[in-house]
Amino acid sequence: MRGVTGVRGADVNLATERARVEVDPSRADDASLVRAIERAGYGALVLSADRAERAATEARERALRATYLRALRRRLIVAAALAVPTMLLSMADLVYPALMDAAWRPYLLFAFATPVQVWSALPFYRGALSAARHRRTDMNTLVVVGTTTAYAVSVIATFFGAAFAAAGLDPTRFLYYDTATARRARACGVPVAPRRMSRSTVSLSETS
Repeated sequence: MRGVTGVRGADVNLATERARVEVDPSRADDASLVRAIERAGYGALVLSADRAERAATEARERALRATYLRALRRRLIVAAALAVPTMLLSMADLVYPALMDAAWRPYLLFAFATPVQVWSALPFYRGALSAARHRRTDMNTLVVVGTTTAYAVSVIATFFGAAFAAAGLDPTRFLYYDTATARRARACGVPVAPRRMSRSTVSLSETS
């Protein structure tokens, strides 16, 4: 923000998601500050000096955050509901060894894990892409890279097992659906992870 014309100083607190900016109102406006923040990969709301307007803006901010958390909770429920059978089926061969060679097992694991990877994980993909566009990495990147790799290897082992066999490898040893779904479910339960998806708030202190 200090690179924006008219900005004299900026103090950002990531813990409270607030930024206080001192500007020359004749050279800078709120829109330019918001654009600068959005280019950095965050959203922004401007807090007015008027108490009534400020209260209304903060109320909208709380409503947006509550909506986001409710959506994330739904994704968590789906991820957890599918992660449990995925993990049980992945480890069932420890009790029933014959399941290791069951032809249907990889496909059922794929069916359990795919909705978690595609739908429950969507906010993390959006956050990781936003970070990548700004040449940064964050917790979204960490979650996406790890779980997508585990899922992708599992899918290849499921549908192209012959390639593994041709290389002298057992494709059933490369099914990591349980790892992918469990980590996704855990990430959905930690709303601070997709922080980049939430809207930070800008508080402006204008000076002449």
